Amino acid sequence: MGDSQYSFSLTTFSPSGKLVQIEHALTAVGSGQTSLGIKAANGVVIATEKKLPSILVDESSVQKIQCLTPNIGVVYSGMGPDFRVLVRKSRKQAEQYHKLYKEPIPVTQLVRETAAVMQEFTQSGGVRPFGVSLLVAGYDDNGPQLYQVDPSGFYFSWKASAMGKNVSNAKTFLEKRYTDDMELDDAVHTAILTLKEGFEGQISGKNIEIGIIGTDKKFRVLTPAEIEDYLAEVEGQGWKYGSGFVDGVFPVLSPIAQQILDFVQKEVDADRVWGSLDNLSPSHTTWDDLINVAVQLRLNKKWDPIVLLCEWILHRSSFQLDVMCFNLLIDAYGQKSLYKKVESTYLELLEARCVPTEDTYALLIKAYCTAGLKQKAEAVFAEMRKYGLPPSAVVYDAYIEGLMKRGKSQKAIEVFQRMKRDGCQLSTETYTLMINLYGKASKSYIALKLFDEMRSQKCKPNICTYTALVNAFAREGLCEKAEEIFEQLQEAGHEPDVYTYNALMEAYRC
Repeated sequence: MGDSQYSFSLTTFSPSGKLVQIEHALTAVGSGQTSLGIKAANGVVIATEKKLPSILVDESSVQKIQCLTPNIGVVYSGMGPDFRVLVRKSRKQAEQYHKLYKEPIPVTQLVRETAAVMQEFTQSGGVRPFGVSLLVAGYDDNGPQLYQVDPSGFYFSWKASAMGKNVSNAKTFLEKRYTDDMELDDAVHTAILTLKEGFEGQISGKNIEIGIIGTDKKFRVLTPAEIEDYLAEVEGQGWKYGSGFVDGVFPVLSPIAQQILDFVQKEVDADRVWGSLDNLSPSHTTWDDLINVAVQLRLNKKWDPIVLLCEWILHRSSFQLDVMCFNLLIDAYGQKSLYKKVESTYLELLEARCVPTEDTYALLIKAYCTAGLKQKAEAVFAEMRKYGLPPSAVVYDAYIEGLMKRGKSQKAIEVFQRMKRDGCQLSTETYTLMINLYGKASKSYIALKLFDEMRSQKCKPNICTYTALVNAFAREGLCEKAEEIFEQLQEAGHEPDVYTYNALMEAYRC
């Protein structure tokens, strides 16, 4: 007998021992926006996404972090109206305690009273569980404290926790970066980087909220301006755990990172490199330094040092295995045409229970294309479907670029057409690749047609797109057309670079 017939009863256990309505409440929490909390050595941080349903909503009227007492704050994931009720009940309980004992209510006691209210709503007729989970941050005589309270009324203390729709990635990121001696400012930085993990769009002081409490025992919510200051501080730090890496991002190297970079570029002996890296402290700062160095090496096309560095991180260091390191290693082996090493690294990634990203699959395809293994490249798409992942523009772009480099232009066109048939959203990179392909084939009229289609689809051309189109016209000696596109580039606010000027000069030489 299944549990479905018990799903409408709050007070009746199912045969499997569950109160199904509580599971539905936890589903509501899991569908809510991501929230998190971090207990530092000298305070507590709670943070959350604050995405509004419409740009017409007055953002100042939406407050997801609330103050319960001067020294206790709370944030939620789940249903906002339920949170409002719990805030009112908690404040009332805190006021009653203060009137009776003439002192602030301890954090643990307020959490216990709030959890009791939530638990009562799991065993009473005519009510339903609260569709929220709470993270309560406070500072009292027992020091900084962070508690999570779930719809069942179950509560427990945490060093760092997360809840909401991106809970899995957020908790994994926190597990990797958390240290017991973390200071309050470091905790704020970590909270911002954790929210970035699954954040859709550009993060700013207006679409996240952060509350802090320090040794002054005064809880407060940071202003958007203060959040922007923290965002500026973490720029270039905190490479995303579990999300691959981002092309076009230039790492900011600390003095230590610069020393590591200089050393690994000069030293070729693996034992000496690994022996030196063994002396590094396993902190989140060191992690950022190592990843920044690896990304800089990638920009410098230094594949051997990347292999040494990433192999040390994955096989010898105490850092948690991270898909970014696997991706960097797959990329390096692919660039060295060592496709067997690429395959073994991918299998190792799966054995480590890391989740492959679209970057992983794109790099696999690039490696196979470089080795001329078209069938294996096609098999990557089947591998993605096996895991229920629709091929994205990033993966298709990698395939098209790999085929173009192998001189397989017709096959690249077929993949592009398949991409459109599959309903995949074409990116700026996709259009740029195809404009470049048709330009090299002296088919500028098709390149222009794609450029017009691109703009009609609200896909914004970048400087590489304009340069590819200028090149397309230049190859056929169409000076006026090339000059027209050059002017459009400037009107779009782009600053022509040396490649664009060279393309324009090529038109006049023809």
